[in-house]
Amino acid sequence: MKYLIPLFFLVASFNAATQERTFNYKLVNKDNQAIQTAKIYIKVLGYKTETDSAGRFSFVAPDFDTMALSIEYNGEDYLVSVDASHNGQENKITLSGEPIERIIVNANLEKSLLKMAQPVIILEGDALLTKRGVNIAETLAREPGVSSAPFGPGAGRPVIRGLTGGRVTVLNNGIGTLDVSATSPDHAISSEPLIARQVEVLKGPATLIYGENAIGGVVNVVTDRIPTELPQAPFSGGAEIRFNSASREQAGVGQVLLNIDNLNIYADGYYRNSQNVNLPDSLGGTLFNSGISANGGAVGFAWVSQDSGSIGISISDSNNDYGLPTLNSGDEFVGLSIDQRRVDVSGEIYVPVTSIEKIKVKVANNDYEHVEIEDGEIGTRFKNDATEFRLEAFHNVWQSWRTVTGIQVIQRSYSAIGEEAFVPPSSTNSAGLFVIGERSFKTFDIELGMRFNQSKIGSDVLQNEKTFWTFSSSIRGLKELSDGHVVALSLSHAERPPSAEELLSDGPHLATQSFEIGNLDLNKETSTNVDISIRRSVNRFNYEFNAYLNEYKDFIYERPNGEFIEDLPVFHFTQQDARFSGVEFDFDWAFESSLPFDIKVNGMLDYVRGRLKQGGDLPRIPPLRLGLGVTVIKNNFTINADVVRYMSQNMIAEFETMSPAYTSLNLDVNYSLFKGSNEWLFFVRGTNLLDSEIINHTSFIKNIAPEAGRSLNAGLRVNF
Repeated sequence: MKYLIPLFFLVASFNAATQERTFNYKLVNKDNQAIQTAKIYIKVLGYKTETDSAGRFSFVAPDFDTMALSIEYNGEDYLVSVDASHNGQENKITLSGEPIERIIVNANLEKSLLKMAQPVIILEGDALLTKRGVNIAETLAREPGVSSAPFGPGAGRPVIRGLTGGRVTVLNNGIGTLDVSATSPDHAISSEPLIARQVEVLKGPATLIYGENAIGGVVNVVTDRIPTELPQAPFSGGAEIRFNSASREQAGVGQVLLNIDNLNIYADGYYRNSQNVNLPDSLGGTLFNSGISANGGAVGFAWVSQDSGSIGISISDSNNDYGLPTLNSGDEFVGLSIDQRRVDVSGEIYVPVTSIEKIKVKVANNDYEHVEIEDGEIGTRFKNDATEFRLEAFHNVWQSWRTVTGIQVIQRSYSAIGEEAFVPPSSTNSAGLFVIGERSFKTFDIELGMRFNQSKIGSDVLQNEKTFWTFSSSIRGLKELSDGHVVALSLSHAERPPSAEELLSDGPHLATQSFEIGNLDLNKETSTNVDISIRRSVNRFNYEFNAYLNEYKDFIYERPNGEFIEDLPVFHFTQQDARFSGVEFDFDWAFESSLPFDIKVNGMLDYVRGRLKQGGDLPRIPPLRLGLGVTVIKNNFTINADVVRYMSQNMIAEFETMSPAYTSLNLDVNYSLFKGSNEWLFFVRGTNLLDSEIINHTSFIKNIAPEAGRSLNAGLRVNF
C-alpha cells in the first residue's frame, strides 16, 4: 500500500489541458431546462468536464469549425456536434436525440445492449466503482438473477439463476480464467475487480460461443490490459484507494496508458490486504481465518490501426493468499496461497474481402499453482497448466445475414498432490466449432446458431480416454414495439459433458466436509430452455421483466447416501432429470418535479426454483429477493439508499438446513469533481446498516461463516 499512495498522487497530478481559447456552452433538454452534472468528453482534446447547476460548461481549445462531444447523462450516452460560431459567447446545446446504443464487448456478434435477445447485465462506470467487492461474485451479488456463493471473503463464485460452479463460465476479456475455481467452492476466481473497466453477465445458456461449461451463463470481466483502442490523450490512466471498516481492508490500484502514434503501452498494479471480518453484534467477535492478502499487475502492448486492425499482448502475474473461515479461534489455520502467471494475445484484422468484415483471434496461456496450508504446513498442491485459443470470422455471405463462424480449443493439464487430493491428475482437451447468424428487419431481429463440440478426458486411472460429443443450438427473436418496448424470445438446446471432477473424484473433500465419489458412467446432461423478456429503455421509466424455464435431462449433482467414510458424509455424483424456473423484474423511474434535485426510484425482484423431476429440491438455491431504492442527485452529489429483503429458504435438499430471512439496508454517497482533465470521485458506502445476521443459503459454509456485520467502505478514484 505504501507504494500505491505515492503512485496515486503522481498520476493524479497529470493535466493535459491546452491553454488557447475558451468556448462556453449550455446544455438543455428538449423543454429548454438546464441539464446539470452531465459528463462531457472531448476525445480529440483528451478533455473531460461536467455541467454546473445551470447546465453550463466550457473548455479551452484551438479554433475549430465543428467538434464532436460525448455526453453522459442519466445513465445514457449521447454524441453531439458543436460549432464555434459564437466564440466568447454562450452557445446552447439541446439534448434531444436518441442515446447511443452500448456495445457488449465480447458477447455474440458484438451487439448493442438494446439488440440482445438474451438477458444481459452490464456494470460499468460509477455503478461498477461503487459496487466493487473483494471478488467478482461479491461485485455482482445484488444484480437481478445473480447471487454469490461465498466461501468466506477470500473465495466466491457467481450464481446465475440457481446455477454455479462448472455451469457458469467466468472470462477475462472474452477468454477463460484458466484457474481451478470451478473444481471447489473454496478456490478463488482469478479475475480481479479492481482492474475491471466493465463486467458483463449473460443470463441463461451461452454455450454456442463459450462452450459447454457456459450452460448456465457467462460472466465476462473486461479490462484494458491489451489496449486495442486508440486513447483520447497521449497519456491517461487512473488510480484508486479504498478502505473497509469491517475487515480493515486497505486496497489500491494504479493504471496508466501511454500512446505513441499507433503504439499503446499499458501497465497496472493492485494491492489488497484485510484482516478477520467483524460479525454482527448479535453474534459477537470476528470470523477467524477470513483475512486476505493479494497483489498483482500486468503490462500490455498493442499496435492499433484504424484501417487494418490491431494486435496486442499482455503479461500478468497475480498472488492471492486467504484463509478459510472458522468460528473457533482455537482451530488450526487453514488457507490457500495462489500464484498465477498468464500471457494473453489478441488480434483483430479487417479483411479486404467482400464477404468478410474482420477476423478476431484470442490466445491465453497460464501457469497456475496453489497450495493449501494447514497450520503453517503445505497440505495439498494444485497445478493447472492451460491454453485456450479462439478464432472468430465476421462475414456477410448471404443477402442481409450477418454471421460469425468460430472455433475454440482448450487444453488443460490438472494435478493435485497431497492429503486432500480427492481428484487424480487428469487432462481435458476440448474443441468446438460454432456458427451464429443474425438478420435485422425493420422492427424485428432474428438470430440462429449451432455448435458442435468434442471433449476428451484422460487420466492414469482410466483405461481409455472418455470422449463426449455435444451439440447446442438456439433461435432467438426480438421485436420492437411502440413506446420503446421490446419483446424478446429465446429457445435453446444445450449439452454439457461431465467434468473430470464429476467422473474421477474419490476421496475426502474437506472444504465441503464430504467424501466425494465420482461416477464413470455419467452421461452428458442436456437442457431445453425457454426465456422471454419484456423491457423498456427510453425516457424516464425503464423496466425489464424476464421469465425462464430450463428443463434438464440427466442433470449431474451430488447426492448423499447416508453413509460415512473417515467421519465424513458420502456424496455420490449421480444424474436425474431436473427443472429450473424463475422470474426477474427490475425498474428505475426518474421523477419530473420542481424540486431542486433529481430523484429516482428503483426496485427489483428475483426468484428461482430448482427441483428434481422425481421429487426433491436441489441444494443451495437462492431465496426470493425483493428490493427498493431511492437515488437523489444534486449537483456533484449522488446519494442512493436501498433496502433488500431476502426471504427464508425452506425448500431444501436432503441433509440441507433452512436459512432464515433477513433485511439488508445500504447507503451510497458519491461526490464527483472535474479539475481540468482530471475526474475525481469520492465514494462512501455503508452496507448491512441494520447489522443483520446474514446466513447466505448459497454458501457451503453458511453456518460456519455468516457474512459481515455493519460496514463502512470509503475511497477515492481519479481518472486523468
